[in-house]
Amino acid sequence: MQRLVVLLATVMVATDLAAGVALASTYSQAPASDTLTAQMVEPQLTPGKCKVYRTYYRTIVGPAAPLRWGDSKFGYRHIRNKHGFQSRRIDWVLHNGRVIQHSGKTYVLQGQYPGDRNPFRVVYADNFHSDRCPGLLLGIITAYHRTR
Repeated sequence: MQRLVVLLATVMVATDLAAGVALASTYSQAPASDTLTAQMVEPQLTPGKCKVYRTYYRTIVGPAAPLRWGDSKFGYRHIRNKHGFQSRRIDWVLHNGRVIQHSGKTYVLQGQYPGDRNPFRVVYADNFHSDRCPGLLLGIITAYHRTR
């Protein structure tokens, strides 16, 4: 009985090793460039642009302000890549800032985050019929420090 268990364990280990070799040879054929690999993998790993990245609650613009994943023109990806993502400042302005500009369904909110030299702005769209995310509340478009 013990020989049978040892034999089965040996076969299982050998099979796992063979699978590992086959798997390693598959990965060795992947592109050498990290950039190409990241471009091939990113669409599968990250959600679509209209999915919510984070929601800020009880804000001065309404009960909830969604921050969508977005793309290079709006949302989390835009803020992260162009201005640097600063969740605490966005949250602070949505709760303590004031509306400094209102045009149609777009609001510009501004506030002086404690300890900052320059005011921080959040641009918010209360738009359910946007071509970017049809039928969904667009929410936060961008957020940045006002330096001028």
